Amino acid sequence: RNFARAVEYFEESLRLNEQISNLIGIIAIHNNLGLIHSDQASYEKALYHFKKNIEGKRKIEDKFGLISSLINASVCTNNLKRYSESATYLQEALD
Repeated sequence: RNFARAVEYFEESLRLNEQISNLIGIIAIHNNLGLIHSDQASYEKALYHFKKNIEGKRKIEDKFGLISSLINASVCTNNLKRYSESATYLQEALD
């Protein structure tokens, strides 16, 4: 597994997608970066990307994708022992 190289490529792709204002691509890349950082137990970095992903999912009104993103954010905050915040993400996903 070469997580560092994957992060490099996704970050470059993020920059390119931002240049052309490809919102769908930006949203997907933030999710992928969040997953990679989460797998590496870099939960603060992962949470940053999941929050960006959540913003995008709200903007495009992707309710099913938003549920998944909220659960990912909940897992990160739970691993950071921020249980109240984790529960808030889960509650929003349930709603």
